[in-house]
Parts: sequence; structure tokens; C-alpha cells
Amino acid sequence: MYGNDFRIIYDKIDKNGDKKVTEEELEKWIEHVRTQYIRSFTDRQWSEHNPDNSATLAWSSYKHKVYAFTEGLLTRLLVVPVIIVILKIVLHSA
Repeated sequence: MYGNDFRIIYDKIDKNGDKKVTEEELEKWIEHVRTQYIRSFTDRQWSEHNPDNSATLAWSSYKHKVYAFTEGLLTRLLVVPVIIVILKIVLHSA
């Protein structure tokens, strides 16, 4: 099922064509694939955060797109427990 696909990849890894993959060839292949993934990921992120394809991206725009969901989160995390404590004190006193 995957034999042909594996052979194609194997042949790409085996740079000297001796039908053996050395540690060095495997390391170079892993580095190549890692670099491709990072470039692809970075390009996707840039396109997502910079749909106009500007030369630069304003920090405020990036911050809003990436961190907007956290706005007010700290306040909610601090206020809700305080309210619960106050309610417990009030209800316990009553």
C-alpha cells in the first residue's frame, strides 16, 4: 500500500544512491523536512495575520488577532473567586 511512497522518500534520503541510508543522510533529510515545515508554517501564519501582504505587521494588529481572547481574562480570574468568597460570607452570616 505504501511501498511506492516509501521508495520515493527513501530514494530522496539516499543522496549517494548506494541503496543504504546513512546516519548523516537521515540527519540531513530530517533537517530538510523540519526546515520545510517551519517555512510552510511561518508562511501560513504570516498570511493569516497579514492578509494584505504588507511588508510589515503592526504589533497592535498581531496582538489583537493572537491575544484578543485573553482580554479581561485576568480580571475575570481574579474577580470571580472574590465574588464567590463574598457570597459565602454573606450567606453564612444570614
